[in-house]
Amino acid sequence: MRLLPGNLCATVESDTQHLTGYIRKLLAGERVPTADLSALLEYSYLADLRGDWLGPFRHEWDGEAVRALDLAALQAERNGQAEDTLLLLRREAEFCPDDAALTRRVMLLAHSMTDAGLLRATYMQHCRTMADQLDLEPDQEVVAPYGALSRS
Repeated sequence: MRLLPGNLCATVESDTQHLTGYIRKLLAGERVPTADLSALLEYSYLADLRGDWLGPFRHEWDGEAVRALDLAALQAERNGQAEDTLLLLRREAEFCPDDAALTRRVMLLAHSMTDAGLLRATYMQHCRTMADQLDLEPDQEVVAPYGALSRS
């Protein structure tokens, strides 16, 4: 049974410190290899364990993971690494699939890379998430840009 994702440690505190180390490096402007961050966040935190008691640990981890991915994506974008930026943003979207601003950001990047399939897939994933998980219509801040981008 796999208890810990990737190269994580045996305690919540050390795991969080490991991820916080990446965030510190990113905030300092140091480059963090996309593959390293992706490997760290490859699996859901403590995925093989069950219980309500895990909620706070997973919530904290997910929040820090989103922060690290966002910082790394900004760094990759500034360095002109569109594919790395896209990889990081798509992983971030897995943590928060109902985030309209993030969905638009991925759609715009897909459009700029002339990847119509990814543009559509990102839009459809947002629609499914909104309907299945939240019982809501797709966010209009996503619908309108999708229409404009898919026509251009």
